[in-house]
Amino acid sequence: NMTTSSEDFVTYVKQESKNIKESILSNFNRINESSIKKSLQEAVSKLDTISNSKVIREDQVFSLLNYYELIKELYKIWNHYSIH
Repeated sequence: NMTTSSEDFVTYVKQESKNIKESILSNFNRINESSIKKSLQEAVSKLDTISNSKVIREDQVFSLLNYYELIKELYKIWNHYSIH
């Protein structure tokens, strides 16, 4: 596993994790299913861990990429239901 402590990279990853968390939380109340809410709460918790890291690991970067995909899918769902 690779790690990096490059200050610029760590700052960037921390900011992105905060942005993803904000995206999830800003739409959290639009979710009715408790199992999905629980999963999103776990994701937010993991994002907090990334935000507090001093060194960024490879698995954390992969997690961020997965969270981007999650956000994209959630927006598709939210937009679908807001249209109907």
